[in-house]
Amino acid sequence: MAKVLVTGSEGFLGKNIVNSLQDKNHRVRYHMGRVDGDLRNFDSAYSFLKETKRVFGVDTVIHNAARMGGIGANQDAP
Repeated sequence: MAKVLVTGSEGFLGKNIVNSLQDKNHRVRYHMGRVDGDLRNFDSAYSFLKETKRVFGVDTVIHNAARMGGIGANQDAP
């Protein structure tokens, strides 16, 4: 059983990745957006990952976070 950190866990793909991992009995740690740390900022991302490794003992990171415009942006620029 792996300990997995999933960034972007609130998005369409991220939710499905989390559900699939949990169905396989993996321990999953979610990245809940900028509340946990801004992944666009190196120092913030590094601190978040270091603390997550120390506290949770993550084996794997699935980086799925992205800056998206949502359905409206997709309709405006398909």
